[in-house]
Amino acid sequence: MRKIIAVIIFTALAYLAAPLWTGWRLREAVKTRDLTALEAHVDWTSLRGNLKPRVSGMLTEEAEKRGGIAAAARKLIGQTITDKAVDVLVTPEWLARVLRGREFVVSRTEKSRGPDAAPQQKAPDPAAADPEDPADPLPPRRLRWAFFETPTRFRVEAVHPRVPDGRIIATLGLGSSGWKLVDVDFKRQAGWQ
Repeated sequence: MRKIIAVIIFTALAYLAAPLWTGWRLREAVKTRDLTALEAHVDWTSLRGNLKPRVSGMLTEEAEKRGGIAAAARKLIGQTITDKAVDVLVTPEWLARVLRGREFVVSRTEKSRGPDAAPQQKAPDPAAADPEDPADPLPPRRLRWAFFETPTRFRVEAVHPRVPDGRIIATLGLGSSGWKLVDVDFKRQAGWQ
């Protein structure tokens, strides 16, 4: 009976630790700029599939704000162009930049402020001195949350290094080949620290 309980406990602990281990290996791949290792820990089909509707929605929203014939045309052909663009642009290099907090800064934050917002400083130049340790672009102190959303989805939220109220949200999914990254997003909310 003790052996059965030990096996159950070991299995449960291994299940709980597996997404954390995958997240740690993703972090190490980004930190060491090992794109081959990064590529191995990502379900590229799911990642691109999750990004396409989000990007398409942003473009549609932008087209609706502008109005006119050009906006209607952009809205009409936007889905096809968006799908092709995501397929081409979402690469291991892009993902490494996103996880280090180098993407989404200007594109998402500038648009979300609106026309009446007070002027804000430009996004820092990536080549400029970074307050983060350059040897560790993903320090563990940036981690805010890591939890199971469902038995097969694990969510990790980290503080964005350049947007104080921003979060980089990575979602890992459990598939036939183990835990892999299936989605990445950037969220911004006043009051987050």
